[in-house]
Amino acid sequence: KIFFVIPRNKSLFGDKNNLTGHPHVGVSYLTSFLKSRGIEVCIYDDGIEYSPEKMVKQINEFKPELVGVTIFSYCYSFADDLIKIIKSNCKFPVVAGGPHVSAVRQELFKQSDIDFAVKNEGEYTLLELLNELGESNPNLGKIKGLIWKKQENIIENSDRPYIQDLDQMPFPDHDSFGIERYPCYKAKALPIITSRGCPFGCNYCSVRLSMGQMFRARSAENIFSEIKHFSELGYRTFDVNDDCFTLDKERAEKICDLIIDSKINMRFQLYNGIRVDAVDRKLLMKMRQAGCFFVSFGCESGCEKVLKSIKKNITLEQVRKAVAWANEAGIRNSVNFIIGH
Repeated sequence: KIFFVIPRNKSLFGDKNNLTGHPHVGVSYLTSFLKSRGIEVCIYDDGIEYSPEKMVKQINEFKPELVGVTIFSYCYSFADDLIKIIKSNCKFPVVAGGPHVSAVRQELFKQSDIDFAVKNEGEYTLLELLNELGESNPNLGKIKGLIWKKQENIIENSDRPYIQDLDQMPFPDHDSFGIERYPCYKAKALPIITSRGCPFGCNYCSVRLSMGQMFRARSAENIFSEIKHFSELGYRTFDVNDDCFTLDKERAEKICDLIIDSKINMRFQLYNGIRVDAVDRKLLMKMRQAGCFFVSFGCESGCEKVLKSIKKNITLEQVRKAVAWANEAGIRNSVNFIIGH
């Protein structure tokens, strides 16, 4: 058994009481994978429930082998507050995961009272950890991707190779969250992840730390199968959660063709931001035909010198072209900037 804890997140504007809009998509994929391997899961989402007392009661009643806490760096303090409450009121070991772990690694053990941490992708590392904890003499040193405590020492095992065939992974398990409690249920909108990793070296970005620099894409057919599955359950809007949807233009076009040919009543947006050098007029026209209604472009700065400094490897002329093509296609769009560079 594993009990997942999702700390609340700040909104884009720093609101600490921001209502979570949809289930944590990373944990949704994790729980789906673990359940397919016979692991029982239970989830507490602080962004929906705001009740640490309820969390403690649920953990103690569920009696898991592990309590898993996912952590984003910008909301680290919220996660640490919950970890302190868990450690004070429950007797079960705590494992941390998420982008913050991959960024700081062993340092996290100096910041928080945790027992284990999972770096990079968590599916197989968590599964092996749960299975090993069931042994009378667990061999934690053999679990790739794990960071753990041995008396006073922090041991970081070797990195686990990234999953290459993402089509083998089951579709996300939103039901374990009680999805009907989330605004996305009423809006009939769901996030979807179409790839992992990014081959670029932008020096401000954490994707390469948590998901690596090898672009690993789900097949167009696999992505369409997920869209079809959830559209049959009544969902009509899909929010692409990764930022490499268009990196392989042929794959992106094939996804659009499958949607167009199916005549499914759906639409999608690329709100997370895509590269301006990964689109062209033809692709954007096809995306619009398939139901794309919004796209965000990652520009980051209006200064060529800064773009070179942050290793973005794009030009302002490419930004202007991408925006013009999106406008021509009739896709609402925005350009992201990072203030402070």
